[in-house]
Amino acid sequence: MDTILAILGYLLLALVAIGVLVIFIGLEQYDQAQVNYLNYLIDAKDAEVQRRREHRAKREQLKDSLAINPKCILDPFSKDDK
Repeated sequence: MDTILAILGYLLLALVAIGVLVIFIGLEQYDQAQVNYLNYLIDAKDAEVQRRREHRAKREQLKDSLAINPKCILDPFSKDDK
């Protein structure tokens, strides 16, 4: 009877150890998933910043190439072309 209780005790101890390992492995994977998601957000933000820079550069290039006077856009019939 004592040997059966000892075997059951060891089995319970082994199950607890396996459970603890599974929890730690799950936490590690959760942490890695969070890191991956944060990296995704950083990459998305960098892409948005790059897109805005390119858009701004194109707008400045168009503004320079057409030599548009902003006052002419607001009032094209004004006599005040400087």
